Amino acid sequence: MTEDTTSNSTLFDTGSVIDNKWVLIERIGKGGMGEVYRAHQLNLRRDVAIKVISEDILQDVEENPKEVANAIQRLQVEVQTMAQVRSPNVLQIYDHGSISVEQQSAAKQVQYIAMEYVPGNTLRFTMSEEGFDDEAEMLAEWLECYFLPVLDGLEAIHVNDIVHRDIKPENILMDGDTPKIADFGLARSPKLKAVSNSWDVKGTMPYMAPEQFADFRKAKFAADIYSLGKILYEAICGKLDPKMVPFRSVNLEEPDTDLLKAMDGIIRKATDENSHKRYQTVSELRRAILHALNVVSLEKPKQTHNDVRPPRYIRWLWAGIAAVLVAVGGMALYHLRDSLTEKEITPMAGVSDTDKNASKTKPEKLPPAWVGEDGRKMMLVNGSEPGYGFYADPTLVTFHHYVQFLNEVSSTIR
Repeated sequence: MTEDTTSNSTLFDTGSVIDNKWVLIERIGKGGMGEVYRAHQLNLRRDVAIKVISEDILQDVEENPKEVANAIQRLQVEVQTMAQVRSPNVLQIYDHGSISVEQQSAAKQVQYIAMEYVPGNTLRFTMSEEGFDDEAEMLAEWLECYFLPVLDGLEAIHVNDIVHRDIKPENILMDGDTPKIADFGLARSPKLKAVSNSWDVKGTMPYMAPEQFADFRKAKFAADIYSLGKILYEAICGKLDPKMVPFRSVNLEEPDTDLLKAMDGIIRKATDENSHKRYQTVSELRRAILHALNVVSLEKPKQTHNDVRPPRYIRWLWAGIAAVLVAVGGMALYHLRDSLTEKEITPMAGVSDTDKNASKTKPEKLPPAWVGEDGRKMMLVNGSEPGYGFYADPTLVTFHHYVQFLNEVSSTIR
């Protein structure tokens, strides 16, 4: 959903309660189809996301004000249909309702949708700004870990006869390492009878299929396939150029590896300007990607026991761990040397046995958490023995983030 910066007005204030169940904590987004709030469900004591859509917004969508009632009815049916989708890779819808809100001495009807709240980043943060075209192993890992689960989610949506119509990295939320397709603001089920022909062109231009631009209502499953093809292209070549001409087929320039050549063919077919020449189902696209990954895996030369090398990001990781261990070992030897020297020069004559026993104090057990000078909380790692261990930031970082960081600071690493 595209953020609207033209207005800071909100339908609800922080602390407002909807239907005696949802306490609004903060507004986390505003776009053309409504506002989204982080809320707390009182009876089940969990955080949720609440999307609210007012009559004013529906009147902007429908050219004829008389169609607003029909639009509300259609919204209710479509939400009920989307609530039937069961997939770990699709944002779950919990509830839907309607309330009356007093604004400027007039009562306005507001529709709301209660959804699963995911506080993490989006699929965009798993992708490199420059693309994975030079990193075959990272591309293969990204496809398996992130893109194929997205296909699973979209397939579950299509099985319920729903076309999403706004698939893009920003509409795929990351719940840890699990992608979840979100933002059904433009979704529509072909099996529902259209109550109005006044839908404007909606979607996100770089990912929008040509037929969706020509006639939004007639965009079918192949329109979502086109969007997936654009995401694949972006993952390999880097973030899409805003000046790129939309609604066109895309392809890789001079693919030089077996994997890139296979992905080039997949991207060309997925983004074909003729919807009938694209993959017609998500399962077809999945099979093509799995075939490309399997072919590349089979074509890799067999490694001998003396020539087994882990991926580059693994080597970087172990290099960092080795550096930490060397530093910790050096400090331990330094303190051990000082301790031995002190024992050699400190006379023990005249010291009672009680004092000698008292001097043999056990090392103190390190606390499980520690706050650094910058205020960041650090967690104890490998502190099984008293006095030993090290502290690390608890924030989870993927290998992709770690490699991206190393590339950024590579010029300063010795």
